[in-house]
Amino acid sequence: MAAEVEHGLYVVGEGVPWHRLGEAEREFWSLDDIRGDKRFDYQVAKVPLYAKLPDGSLVEVEDNFGVQRDSDGKVLGVVGDRYEVAQNIEVARIMDEAVGAGQAIYDTVWSLRGGRTFAITAKLANAAGGTLPNGESIDFYITATTTHDGSGKIRYIYTPIRVVCMNTLTMATNAAVYRYERKHTAQWNSEDRIAECREALSLGQQYASWVTQTANELVAEAFNKKSFEKLAVELFVADYADKKVDDWTHQETAKFEQLMAVRANSKNLANIKNTKWGALNAVAEYVDYGMDYRSTKNDTDEKRVESLLYGRGVDIKTHALELLRAA
Repeated sequence: MAAEVEHGLYVVGEGVPWHRLGEAEREFWSLDDIRGDKRFDYQVAKVPLYAKLPDGSLVEVEDNFGVQRDSDGKVLGVVGDRYEVAQNIEVARIMDEAVGAGQAIYDTVWSLRGGRTFAITAKLANAAGGTLPNGESIDFYITATTTHDGSGKIRYIYTPIRVVCMNTLTMATNAAVYRYERKHTAQWNSEDRIAECREALSLGQQYASWVTQTANELVAEAFNKKSFEKLAVELFVADYADKKVDDWTHQETAKFEQLMAVRANSKNLANIKNTKWGALNAVAEYVDYGMDYRSTKNDTDEKRVESLLYGRGVDIKTHALELLRAA
């Protein structure tokens, strides 16, 4: 694990998670199993900030606070006066309530970026997943995530997983609301907010049906190597219509070649390679496992997780889906 990945757990038998972090556990667990485990159930609090003056004296910095963790006293970030902390277990509890008793079975939990990011993923017991004509299964998960340094919102994200290779097949549609976000402000965990979260995630069931239907449509449509080359160019070459291959940047060439190599060599695509479903999965596999997420802080794995949950990784896969549906 990278230097800033503090802790992660995943369930044995489910395959190595798409984020590739963590240590193996023997079985699924409940939220109660995580309570009190200071690797994940650490408490955070806003504390005053002080500036040290040239004469050595200290003066309090008004309207700014540090966010301090109780397990080791570490200050995770600096936030403003309106910022309200969100405890890790409280974030997970709201997901529990929104989904419904017994519907969330936890199978990954992790502390990232030196404790600044917490995330927990639950497999949904009765989600409207499906089996495709080629025998593959799609399962659905919800990930709850929060940050403790002011860098991100509290998020609940409904995500499909292609079981055969654990790809996160994030798809977007205007007709399906499948995520819920709140800023770190007062009343973020009020009963009204929980009701809003429950309503948003209930629409995730509609999203699950849409994903399964879309996957069935894509697996039935042919998509050859030449078509995939065009898709790769459109995804990764800027102003591709006005460029010759010799004019591509080194980065554009590298991404094109890497994506083509995934299509050619991945065992996960063996029976779907020449379909639109195979094309989308090739893009997902490249984004999830092959793409370079560079960082100056030696936290590449954390950048990968954040990108796949709600960043550039989502954008690339969504754009790929749009192009495939229009082709």
